[in-house]
Amino acid sequence: MTTFNEVYYNECVLERINAMRMREEKTARCRDYLTPQVDAAYRKLMVERCFAVVDAFALGKETVGAAVSIFDRYFSSGNGKSLEALKSPQKFRMAVVASFFVAIKLHEPKPSVLGITSFFVAVKLCLGVYEGSDILITEEEILSALEWRVYASSTTPMEYVRHYVVLLLPMLGLDVADLILESAAKRTYFASSDVYFSTCRASSVGMACVMGAIDDVRSISSSDKEAIWRDLSSKLDWDIKSEEIAQIKKILSVGVSSSEFRTLSRTGSPNTSVDSTVGQSLSPRSVGLIIRSLLTIVLKEVFLYISVFSLMHSLRAQLMTLSGKLHQTQGSGGLMIRQISCATYERDVVTSNSSSITCCC
Repeated sequence: MTTFNEVYYNECVLERINAMRMREEKTARCRDYLTPQVDAAYRKLMVERCFAVVDAFALGKETVGAAVSIFDRYFSSGNGKSLEALKSPQKFRMAVVASFFVAIKLHEPKPSVLGITSFFVAVKLCLGVYEGSDILITEEEILSALEWRVYASSTTPMEYVRHYVVLLLPMLGLDVADLILESAAKRTYFASSDVYFSTCRASSVGMACVMGAIDDVRSISSSDKEAIWRDLSSKLDWDIKSEEIAQIKKILSVGVSSSEFRTLSRTGSPNTSVDSTVGQSLSPRSVGLIIRSLLTIVLKEVFLYISVFSLMHSLRAQLMTLSGKLHQTQGSGGLMIRQISCATYERDVVTSNSSSITCCC
């Protein structure tokens, strides 16, 4: 029997989904912006590095999804210097780093367990190639090109996945819902590495991920799965088996069966709504990138410490020298004053004696 609280909660979730879809329809769709200089392989490499960084610093993987949405919208807009950045892998990488920096500030408001800031993580992602000022300049360029509408990038496919699974909780149960959420999350992380999925609606990508995750659950019979789709379709009041969703699901299914999916599906805990924790592991390549990044930063900090220590030692020596000269000057001044005082005293005595002798005469 459905309680009043369940009905009210479902209505709240549906309202949020409808609000997200309305904003989605008003937001310009991304396009396939790849060029010969910046191809699909290079874009995928940048996304993998973002995942490696969030793995290393215990950040939410959905932050990468937000970063991907930001730089995809930036390069699709054609505004500012976005077209120029697509002609240079270095400038493209700088835009990815700046987008990742913005996403961290949006999704990671608190420092991680290592006590690092979003700016610190973004600098790590640069691997010592760019300066901090470069990140800030590119960040402002991206925000201006997007007219500061970065919140639209917060509605990632994973955000839809959580809302869809919440609507299915009465039929699935908590244990099965956790499995579906985990599997669907892996699919959303895989989708972020391919620009094709960025050209689709985030709501459609999220639905395709949930469908694929439910298909993988063997404990649910075919008839129960059909009942789940009918129930979800009636609640959402839109076609969840559209041609777009079917195409996305088909491409995702091919990717899931590949080794690339197993590499990209190292999931962490989503940082909002429903929690799911999955074991994490880093590939040797990712470990190498992180170690090289950390060594670069550590060496810079060591050199900075040595420079500051040398400067302090030099200042201390100069202060001691100046202090010695000051004491010497003060000592010479006191001796001179004493000498002048004695000379004046002797002169006064002689003058006084001369006056006395004159008077007596």
